[in-house]
Amino acid sequence: MNDETAKETLDKIKDGRGCYIPQAEIRRCLIHTGDVRANARDGSEGMGNEVRDQDWRARVRERQILVGRSRQ
Repeated sequence: MNDETAKETLDKIKDGRGCYIPQAEIRRCLIHTGDVRANARDGSEGMGNEVRDQDWRARVRERQILVGRSRQ
């Protein structure tokens, strides 16, 4: 499979003409074009991680700076 073939296959799917293409081939095309990493897990990378505690004061300060800059 070359770059052009992978892009054509993905274009068929995008246009709705690729309903007969197996999932394995679609994934191989995505890996070949660089849209999906070969060893990527299914789902988001952050789903299993804890939510990081953020300092609310820093967020308020950043927001005030952004609003101040937008008014200039």
